Amino acid sequence: MGVVWSTHATDAEAEVVVKRFQSGCRDGARREWAGLHLLLEHAPGLAPRPVREDVSSEVAVISMERLVGQPLRGLELSETHLAALAPALNSLMYAPPLTAIADLELARSRPEHVLPRLHEPIGSGVDLPRPVVQALRLSQEWATKTSLIEGPLDCQTVFGHGDGNLANYLYDGSRVQIVDFEDCGRSDRPCELAEIVEHIAFWHEAGFSPTSLTCLFDLNRAEQDRLLECRRMHASAWLRILISDLLSDRPRNHPETLAKQAGRLLCLLDEG
Repeated sequence: MGVVWSTHATDAEAEVVVKRFQSGCRDGARREWAGLHLLLEHAPGLAPRPVREDVSSEVAVISMERLVGQPLRGLELSETHLAALAPALNSLMYAPPLTAIADLELARSRPEHVLPRLHEPIGSGVDLPRPVVQALRLSQEWATKTSLIEGPLDCQTVFGHGDGNLANYLYDGSRVQIVDFEDCGRSDRPCELAEIVEHIAFWHEAGFSPTSLTCLFDLNRAEQDRLLECRRMHASAWLRILISDLLSDRPRNHPETLAKQAGRLLCLLDEG
């Protein structure tokens, strides 16, 4: 599977990957196990075949088929990769029928999970650049007004992956397969697309514009409006992620990434 971009421990053998979740993450393990079985039934070959699970202990473990593709994150990406990613996303979202996803929990990419995090306080006494402070304040004001949770009704319910990290999409030279379903659940297309295009792996590392992917989907007017709101939400969440990263003992991102994220978010909040 190439480079591993994961918050959980994985052991790859010849044909099987054993994924050990962090302590207390049994909910994510259950989500992943259910998602893998759902796709095995309705979109075989799109995701790893589930082999074994144990969620009875504090450290949940799932074994699954080993896929051979390379993660899109870390590759020199082109339009060819996006052209392979789009049909994989369509299969993921629409292959499971509504009757199969009606009782699933909401994907963790949904506003019900993300918006509350935007109201959590930043550590006191934190000295941040002025544009970052401005973006943080405006995003909090936006989050109190948005109607993302309430609607709209014109967006079809789909099966959502819940994590837009390009490391979760493996390219084998012709098609894209998908891994890491610990955040999956019921969602909608604008929310899932926004999670991908606002991930720093997509716009910052790969340098793609959001329309390079979203133009491959026939979004109706309601979906386009919701897409912008969802992009604002996920960009706001990323601002907080990068602030926390900057303040950590071992930051993983260059400080300029935070400044770029603030500028990106301010543009999104001013758009439309």
